[in-house]
Amino acid sequence: MTATTVDVGDLRRALRVTLPFTDRGGMPVMECVHLEAAHNNLVATATDRYTLGHLRILAAGDPLPSTLLNRRDARLLRRALDDQPGQHTARIRRVRKLDGPDRLEVETERLTIRLEVVKGKYPDVAHLFEVKADDPSGLDAPANLNPELMRPFAKAAKVLNVPDVVRWTFRGTKKPVRVEIGRTFVGLIMPRSFPHNFDPAPVPVGLVKA
Repeated sequence: MTATTVDVGDLRRALRVTLPFTDRGGMPVMECVHLEAAHNNLVATATDRYTLGHLRILAAGDPLPSTLLNRRDARLLRRALDDQPGQHTARIRRVRKLDGPDRLEVETERLTIRLEVVKGKYPDVAHLFEVKADDPSGLDAPANLNPELMRPFAKAAKVLNVPDVVRWTFRGTKKPVRVEIGRTFVGLIMPRSFPHNFDPAPVPVGLVKA
């Protein structure tokens, strides 16, 4: 049976990084980690509509079609992988079922686990990362962000062992802020709007005459 092959440690890391970005109590597909593999890469993506995390790891073997794993099952898989040697490989395959939901089967040297695949279509998030060449907005354009939304990125940086350097790219008041950690993670923070009757002025620096 065909399968995608990845390093156990890489898969565990991908789940640890993306799980904090899943929604809680929202649409079923938003409560999932999205997995897909092709062209020697496996990507894990999660979003709660306010933040988005996307991590790429090396893969081999056959492609894995778009697969949604509920955050509960994704956490169960991550915990199961915690007990597996990091340098071993995991074989991932989606098993079609005619009498019920498909299953995601993950097999290592010591473990075989089968998890239910959530039905649904994951939103197309690729366009959110696009940058138009003629876009005049940049670092001078303010972006209003909820500071609580930065928390999962701090966790991701720690898991990826690059806690001291995170790149933030601001592209305008109404556009997502792009967050890059290392060479394999990219994420987004969605901007907030202030009430229509509130226009925040830039905070002055130094002594200001009252």
